[in-house]
This record gives sequence, C-alpha cells and structure tokens, in this order.
Amino acid sequence: MPMGICSKFEFSDITPWSVLSVDLHPDEPWILGGFSVGSLSLWDYEERVLIDDFYPSPGSPVWSAKFVARKLWAIAGSGDKCIRVYKWYNSSEPLKVISEAHTAAVRCLAVHPTLPYLLSSSDDNTIKLWNWDKDWSPTRVFLGHSASVMHVTFNPKDTHSFASASLDNTVNIWSLDSLEPHFTLGKEHAEGHLDGVFCVEYTTLSDKPYLITGSADHTAKVWDYQTKRCIQTLKGHTDVVTAVCYHPVLPIIITVTEDATAHIWNATTFRLENNTLDLGSPRCFSVALMKDSYRVVFGCLYGPQMMTLSLEIPIASMDNTETIIFAKHNGIGIGKTTCLTMLSQGDEFTDVERLPWDFDSPIKTFDFCLESLKHSHDGQYVVVCGDGKYTIIYSSFPWKVVSSGSALEFVWSSDGGYAVRRSSSHIEIFNKNFEQKGIVTPPYSAEHIFGGTSLAISSSNFIEFYDWEKWAVSLRIDVTKARDLYCSDSGDLVAIVSDSSFKILDLNCDGDKTLSETNHDVRTGVWVKDTFVYITAVGELVCCVGRSKATRMQILRRPMSLMVCKLNASRVYLMDEEFNLFGYTLPTSLIDYKRLVLRGKLAKAAEVFTSIPKIQHKWVFLFLEDLKLAGFKCEKPEDIAKEEALWIERGYVPPGTVF
Repeated sequence: MPMGICSKFEFSDITPWSVLSVDLHPDEPWILGGFSVGSLSLWDYEERVLIDDFYPSPGSPVWSAKFVARKLWAIAGSGDKCIRVYKWYNSSEPLKVISEAHTAAVRCLAVHPTLPYLLSSSDDNTIKLWNWDKDWSPTRVFLGHSASVMHVTFNPKDTHSFASASLDNTVNIWSLDSLEPHFTLGKEHAEGHLDGVFCVEYTTLSDKPYLITGSADHTAKVWDYQTKRCIQTLKGHTDVVTAVCYHPVLPIIITVTEDATAHIWNATTFRLENNTLDLGSPRCFSVALMKDSYRVVFGCLYGPQMMTLSLEIPIASMDNTETIIFAKHNGIGIGKTTCLTMLSQGDEFTDVERLPWDFDSPIKTFDFCLESLKHSHDGQYVVVCGDGKYTIIYSSFPWKVVSSGSALEFVWSSDGGYAVRRSSSHIEIFNKNFEQKGIVTPPYSAEHIFGGTSLAISSSNFIEFYDWEKWAVSLRIDVTKARDLYCSDSGDLVAIVSDSSFKILDLNCDGDKTLSETNHDVRTGVWVKDTFVYITAVGELVCCVGRSKATRMQILRRPMSLMVCKLNASRVYLMDEEFNLFGYTLPTSLIDYKRLVLRGKLAKAAEVFTSIPKIQHKWVFLFLEDLKLAGFKCEKPEDIAKEEALWIERGYVPPGTVF
C-alpha cells in the first residue's frame, strides 16, 4: 500500500530575496542560507530567530553555502567567481577570500567529510579541489564537462570519489587521484537525460550503489553507478528538477522543481507516493538534510522553509505478551507498557489514553531502511523488510539472525512458515525450519502476496488462495486492485482492502461469501476474534462484526498504527509517529452481542445485553434496525416503540428494555 508520509512545518522566515542555497548544521539547530542578492544568513530554527548576516558578494548571487562544522566555518561560492570563508561568530570580515577561484560563477561547493578538502564547480566547465591546510591551494583541476558544472557531491560510501552534474546532459564519476572522469553517465546511454543535469546525490541509507539526478528535461533518474545503467526514470514533474535527495532516515526520495513542486517517491519501488509537499512558495531552488534527522529544509523564493517528515503510520508489531517491537531509522527498538489502565468502555467521547511504556532503541541495526516488520504467529520470530531484503531474527535477546534473503514481499503462515515473492511470477514457500519446500509460479502477474491460514496471491482483478502444504489453488475471489488483506486467526474471515473500500468475506460460506462491503479507506487493521478493527484515512477507529454495519468507536487526533495482543483481545494499542503509545478498551459486550445475534443465539445474546453500558444502547438499536427485523422506518416515536416491543417479543433484548 502507499507509504503515508506526515509533514509538519518547523520553521520559516519571510525574506525579500530568493534563497538559492541552504545547509543544515550537523550539531547546532542552525540553517545557513545563500541569497540571490549576494548575502548569507544564519538562523536558529529552535529559537526561531535570525542569528547573523554575512555580505560576501553584494549584488552577485550566492549559489552555494556550506557549513564546515569542525572548523566553525561558513563558506560561500558566488556569482562573482569567488569563494569566501567566514567564522560564524565573527562575520564582519571573511577569514579567507579566494579571488578568481574560477573564471566564471561558482555554482556548487562540497565539503569532504574528514579531509581538509573543498570541491568547487563552475560555469567555466571545471571542478577544483582546494586544500585549506595548505593555505587554500588548488591541488586539482578536473576537466571533463563541456558546459556549466551545476553540482558536485562526495560519495558517502567512498569519500575518495565524487560525482558532478552538468548542463552538457551528463553526470561524471571521478576519483580524487585522477584528473579525468572514471566514466560518464548519460553520454552514450539511450536512457540518459535529454537536457542539462542540475543536481546529483548519492543514496545514504541503502548499501546499494545508487545515485539520483535531476534535469531540465523535467525528470529525475536513479542510476546504478557500478553497472553504469539507469534503473528508473521518475516522471511526473512539469518544470526543471532543481534539487534531489535520498532522505537519511525514511525510505523515500525527494525531488523538487523550480515551480516548488516537491514529490515523494518510494526509494525501493520508485513509486510516486500520494504525498506532494506544499512548500508554501511559488519557487524552490535547493534542499538540505542531515544525517539521522527527519528534518528537511528548502531554499525558496521568499525564504527558507523547514519541515519534519515522518511515517504517517509508524512501523510496529506486538506479540502475545504485549511486547512491542518498532522500527526507527535503520534499527529496531523494543518496549512494553508499564501501566495497563485503559479507557473505560462506557466513556464514549473521551480521547484514547496515553500509556507510559519503557523501551530500548536501537537493540539491533540493519544495512537497509526498514519498511515493515511483523511477528510470526507464535511471536518467536520477527521479520524486518526493506530495500528488497528481509531478515528474520529471534524476538528476544540476543536477537540472533536466523535467516535472510532478497524479496519484494514477505508473509508469515499461521504455522510459522513463510513465503517470499521474488518477482511477479516466482513465489517461494518455506517451512518453520527456514527450509524451502515449494515454489508457486502463477500464470499471471502477482502484484501482492498475503499470509495467514492460506497463502493469498493477488492480480489486478482477483485473489487466489493457495494451500500452504499442497501449493494448489483452493479458492478464487474476484476483486479489483486489492491493496491489503487481513486474515482472522480462524482463517474463516478475511477483510480485503482496496483504495476506497473494503469487504469482509466468510471463506467457508457455500454461497455468496461477501458478508459486508464498506466505503472506508482503511489504513491499518487487525482482527479481534471475529471482529475487524481498523483505522480509516480520516482517523476514525472503527469495528465491524460480520454482516452488521461498521461502528465508529473513536476519532483519533493523528494517524496511528494499530496493534492487538491475541491473548488479551479486550483492548487495542495505538502508536503515533513520535512513538507515543495509547490504549483503547473495546466495547467487548457490544461486540459479543452482535456476534451472538448474527449466529442466531438469541437467548445468549439477551443475557449479554444486560452487560452493555447504557451509553452504547443506541449502537444496539442501530444494529437491530439495520437487520430489518421489524420493517419500521422509525420516523415517529410510536414506530420506535413498536420496533422495541417486537425485539423484546422475538428475544433479541430482555423484557422491559427501553432504548
């Protein structure tokens, strides 16, 4: 399903001039901005104040501004061909001015993470390497482009190499040891850019050899710099792509155009997510991030705009002991509630209760960004997935890895086995000893797989259910574009979720298997016995029992993940994007009553009715009315009385009940 990204503005400042370049300090809450009029500004985004102004090149744009944190410097590259170095606590005069650093405008600067090196690129088609320990002498001049070099960046996995983007439509990959490029991306590639390349960045989270480029041809491209091939073209912009980046924490790519359209892409599937960031500006020129941070700052027409990005629904899973494992950055944490006092089921319009809980993070890290995690059915193992990989570990100390591999998708079976989808036509099945026991090659394109008591494989128009042991189709359900599937513990009931609706099916029913269909956009859900509990896209916490209409139990203030402990099905747990934990006690008496009525066990249902809080009687009324037991429309008080009397007569509620 689409990855929900939550964005929240943290800081902005209105300026009369365009911010062409931005940088984030790695240790202090500071933003450095370079302006079109030739000035620099330093902001504290926590205190929301302007700290200082620099005036390196009045009238000439500052195309690039960088922090050198270990030297307490701010460096500016300007349209007047100069590079200037400032101490940020003494900005009246530059510490160093490199006049005529290039023979044309300085377009980009890149600071080496450990060595005393600065790269600069220019409209004079060259790249220069400067050594500040040798009085800023130019130690290298790199020649290889035939037009302006708009961007340079060091490879974080191999800081002895770097990449450059040029208006000659190409990207060059260089080594600090050689004055000529190792190779060029796009020059003789049919998949290369059709216009000038404005920006280039390496991936930071994944161990894959990827970099991304943005171009005046309105596209961004993801390249494998080892195979020298373009692996994906990101289409969807209608203007020059001025800035691109891999997020340092989330598995996403951000691309920004000059018209301030900011797209978010899944960094694994390269799918355009539903989120388009509103930057609050008609134009955008640059973007900056910092390691292990959710913050992103954009350089815009009327000032800097900083926002925090996070997963709308955090990645978390609960086992049968109410222990929670959750994903944060590229690691997992573990925790457990220290207080199980929950919201009373009779308090209807009260917020869910925030719970204190103790957790350790991280207990284990991975070499990929986590996109999902889930306990096995018995809670003994946890699988973490991301970047086309999966790793199975023990769910308790010492968190030993028991199996790993590559897969597009991973699902557990109810007996501890699992399946992985290697491609759209190849699915492998493993037993609980991690041994492969079968392969399924469906004669159609498998878009998703789902686990549970059966292995479900979906195409664009149907879902087939396979027996885990025989690997044969046991059932086929026609459904268009299934996004998710939730299977009850018994395996009889499934909820199939599409983009704007879901249906509940009884797989053991001989006739029409559909029990209900509801026009709700389900973001996350769990089965609690025979009841499907879910959260909608608009933040409603809802439960649905069999053929009855869905009952909205609570309005949530923010997107949350949803978890349940199978051994304690009277409550659900919720977690928000800041890893706050909440609890909600389900209306279990009401749910039991509905289940008994739907099964025809009216005598038992009437007994359970007496334990339902009076404030929930209206839900019973709506439930029984929806079953059309009496046929009244209940438009008048006397109709309501007649219907109530008929329910008593038929045994749905005890004698003397008045709604």
